[in-house]
Amino acid sequence: KIVAKIASRTGAALVRGKHLAVEDNLDVYRIEQVERETSEQGAATGNVIVIAPVSGYLTERRIFPPDEESHDKFTGSAEAAMKHYVSRHAGPEAASSRQVPLLAIEGNLSRGPSVSMVARFDELSDLVRRIAILSGLGWTIRLNSSNEHEFTVLEGVDRTSTVYLDPGLDNVTTQKMLSTEIGKKTFGLVAGQGEGVE
Repeated sequence: KIVAKIASRTGAALVRGKHLAVEDNLDVYRIEQVERETSEQGAATGNVIVIAPVSGYLTERRIFPPDEESHDKFTGSAEAAMKHYVSRHAGPEAASSRQVPLLAIEGNLSRGPSVSMVARFDELSDLVRRIAILSGLGWTIRLNSSNEHEFTVLEGVDRTSTVYLDPGLDNVTTQKMLSTEIGKKTFGLVAGQGEGVE
């Protein structure tokens, strides 16, 4: 969850249950709480909102087996498996009462290894997370060009050879530099065992 203070001029647009998209990456968030601030004179001074990713809807859905089946089973690429379960239990293929509003599913590119999944009453987000861990794929929900919230599978990038640590990147909280001459040597000595003075 993210807590943000927003300028008062945008307050009218902030309503619990509405959605926001972040410009940088178009990730979609839902507004879960709105707190309005006013001055002693009654003028609006700001708004504090609590937002959570729209992907949180997937924590509210359970995997229900299809009629006449004991489990919801799927075998195929990891990407297809994720999209199968999201579409069937929260997206366009779900019963209308279980559909997440505006949720669309990105086209399938069949990325990732083949997986065989069997699910019954699992939490949807847990199942999708398990498939992602097995396959090395990731996922998010982003705003698409049709203003729908599109479930998107992401391919991971191996960045283990290039790690940048810097307080400016918000991945280091403090930094300490040390310059010392303790233990410094002034010259190196190279010698062998030999047989004495020659």
